[in-house]
Amino acid sequence: MKLEPGLNDYTITVNGYLLHFKCKFVPASKEAILFFHGLACSWDSFKYALDNDYFPGKSLLFVDHIGFGESSKPEDFSY
Repeated sequence: MKLEPGLNDYTITVNGYLLHFKCKFVPASKEAILFFHGLACSWDSFKYALDNDYFPGKSLLFVDHIGFGESSKPEDFSY
């Protein structure tokens, strides 16, 4: 998968489930910071990282865990 510079939405398939993520991709960056929606937080927890430049020059990856946000919500998934 090729990431486009700037903030974009992506969806990939993992083991038959759709996994949604946003990526604020900075091509010159050699580091990325991972935000994982579904581990005791919501998307509201991350909005300030998108609205402010707390991590200049870093790529930011915001992943919706399976069952959260825009990712698949399988009936057999244990929350």
